Amino acid sequence: MDVLFMRGRNMVVGLTAVLGAVMSIGACSSGQPKADLTPGASSATGASSPAAASGSATPSDTTTSSSAASDSGSLTSAFPGFTLPADIKVTIDPDTTGDPVKDKILADNSGVIMSYVVADATGNVKTPGVSTYLGPVAVYNLLQVEGPYHAAGKTPTGSVHYYARKVPAVSGSTARVVWCQDLRQYFDKDASGKSIPGSNGTYNFWTAQVQKNAAGVWQSTETQMVKDAPQCAPTS
Repeated sequence: MDVLFMRGRNMVVGLTAVLGAVMSIGACSSGQPKADLTPGASSATGASSPAAASGSATPSDTTTSSSAASDSGSLTSAFPGFTLPADIKVTIDPDTTGDPVKDKILADNSGVIMSYVVADATGNVKTPGVSTYLGPVAVYNLLQVEGPYHAAGKTPTGSVHYYARKVPAVSGSTARVVWCQDLRQYFDKDASGKSIPGSNGTYNFWTAQVQKNAAGVWQSTETQMVKDAPQCAPTS
């Protein structure tokens, strides 16, 4: 069974995808229509009123590879009623390939990433949209790490960048996705609101096994993260 390190916190992510019933998350289920996450450089910013497996990542300098979208709701549209907190900014590079299957997988991977961001920001895995992109076992195990984290009075703050997203393997309705995460400006903050510098490491390397469900969404069923991965550091 793989272990996901979520900002340094251990979380077991389920490898078995068979449950007696699909977990219902809020008003949504894994069969809800997928929100349109058309591949494209996307940035979501809070409004004032959101192990390494094979498959290498060779990013360019992360200070220049990110491009922000004009619509700050482009990523959060998959999560009805949710807006990023004002002190959190998320940037996901498009990393399109020109292959329609891989580009669809990467589009859904944006939703997978945002599922973790939403749960991390709120501690609520029942936020509409999360169960669209995470399989039921992954949702359950996400709750196991987010519950104690928020119970300790911690919340995230800052800017996080996702880049070098690739689909190194596709076989029928299953695939593997890898990507990098820049956490240099993304920190924990304590109950008093004080940020904790260095709490999240630097560059992380993610690997996810995904499966296409009946609704056509490539859900994450198994995830690993390697902290401070050298392959995700800037090359220049």
